[in-house]
Amino acid sequence: MILLREYKEAERILRSALNYECEDEANVLRMIGDCYYSEDSNLLDYKQAEKYYVRASELGNSIAMLRLSNLYLYQNSDGDKAIEYLEKAANAGSTEAHLRLCYYLYNIGKIDEAAKKCQKHAKDGDEYAQLLLGKCLIKQKKYDEAIKWLNKAGRAEVGEAFFHLACIYSEDEYIGKSKEKTLEVLENGAEYADEKCRYMLAMYYLYDEEYVNENKGIELLETLIDENHFTKAKYTLAMFYFDKYERAVSKVSIFDSEAGLGRILIGGVAALFAWPLALLQIGNLVAGHIQYRQITKKKKGQLDEDDYRAIKDMVQYMRELRKSSDINQEERQAVDKAYKKLDSKFVS
Repeated sequence: MILLREYKEAERILRSALNYECEDEANVLRMIGDCYYSEDSNLLDYKQAEKYYVRASELGNSIAMLRLSNLYLYQNSDGDKAIEYLEKAANAGSTEAHLRLCYYLYNIGKIDEAAKKCQKHAKDGDEYAQLLLGKCLIKQKKYDEAIKWLNKAGRAEVGEAFFHLACIYSEDEYIGKSKEKTLEVLENGAEYADEKCRYMLAMYYLYDEEYVNENKGIELLETLIDENHFTKAKYTLAMFYFDKYERAVSKVSIFDSEAGLGRILIGGVAALFAWPLALLQIGNLVAGHIQYRQITKKKKGQLDEDDYRAIKDMVQYMRELRKSSDINQEERQAVDKAYKKLDSKFVS
């Protein structure tokens, strides 16, 4: 790792090298650009970086072309210039640039162009080009061709390929739709630690009546949580336990039409906090939902110390939940309504 002060010294030495006959001027210019482009550098200056990268790219340096594509894409928000330099780098022989170009085209919806450009590298055996070609063919609804390329990527141990295979085998439009095949490829992907495969497989184990295996589903979600993958896994596991609880208590009519608020609170806290804390909070929040309904029916003078403590906790949870990106607009409106009811009546 270069220390901050070393960027300035490196830049000085590299600039001085340009005053002499330099065998690799393009690379020197590219490295000076790096001194201005690195986020660790105390010389950070994207305009200066661009100037040196342009000079290096004019001398044929493909790395400088790649740097320029990143600069235009992420700092200048200029997709056309980013594509221009990716194409230049690809034409200069950079496989990385070619694949980046293909993925960029795919991400902006130019599927046919992306598929056409990545075919050569896919045929040459590049597993990530094979993965991308498979994804393009899915978009084009050419499922059998997609399966061929995704299987090639899967044999090269690209875990994501199995997830997309599962999507094909579970697709209603695919003539070969098969739940057995879907589970088979998901299990293969889970072995390569692909998080999407693990999550989708957990959904089958938890909710598919034909293949239900709660212990396996819980284990997969807990593995995702332990490895710091997928906030969604925390939410799903919290909801799974809460659904079981809700089904039990519904027999004695504890919950009515307002039960959605309890669901939102528990899901939100599960997503916002570390999983062990979320699990510990489930019982408290179910009780808290009932308390919420009881408290809001009281007048301010009827509240006791426990009521105020519960209000304080619930308002804090709601404040955090309102900031979360893990709830939709309808859920946010429900939380806002509950929050305002507590905050304006009992806190303000």
